[in-house]
Amino acid sequence: MRRLKQQLRWSNQKATSLSSADFWRFVEEEPTVAQLLVLRSSRTNRELARRFRATLAAAYPADPTDAYRALTTPDVPWPGSAMLWASVEGDTARILERPPRAAATAGRVDL
Repeated sequence: MRRLKQQLRWSNQKATSLSSADFWRFVEEEPTVAQLLVLRSSRTNRELARRFRATLAAAYPADPTDAYRALTTPDVPWPGSAMLWASVEGDTARILERPPRAAATAGRVDL
């Protein structure tokens, strides 16, 4: 998160380059690429996300709860680029269904 703009730029470059992969010639539909940012729920990351909430909301506009449901429920469509939070305790990580309550909200991106 220290270099948020650089991270977003790299992420966009990777997403853009996916459509040029050879395997897409075997797919009948035009590929749709969305991005998913998973952040560890830590005090530092929550504070940085609050500080840059407008930037993150623009880059990851989909509702995080919708993204979680799409990952965990059959037949739920992917909502588009989204940001999810993960709880990491010891060597166990768990994607959170909702953003941490301890963080502020902004638009569709609940931090």
